Amino acid sequence: MKNNYIIESEDKVVIDSKINKIIEEEKEHIEVIKLNMEDKKINDIIEELNTFDLLSERKAVICYNPLFLEKDDGDNIKNLKKYLENPSSNILILRSSETFSIGITTL
Repeated sequence: MKNNYIIESEDKVVIDSKINKIIEEEKEHIEVIKLNMEDKKINDIIEELNTFDLLSERKAVICYNPLFLEKDDGDNIKNLKKYLENPSSNILILRSSETFSIGITTL
């Protein structure tokens, strides 16, 4: 799970700093994709992570407002766990200014 992160903080500067550090640590060029997840489900993220890019070998998918972590419809967390068992080589970052009740240990 080393390419998958949940960053929770009320301080947006801290969140952005951590994201930049993660991306800067990559030795190769990666495409950065930012998704607003207010109205999306985890399957939208998984599809993006599993889609190959023509210009870069890897990509970082940064998900803003991952509300699906708080309002699980039964499949979101299950699908996220399934993805995390066999993740792609791409980077997944769930970025939030709120703390979610599921906690990182649930993942």
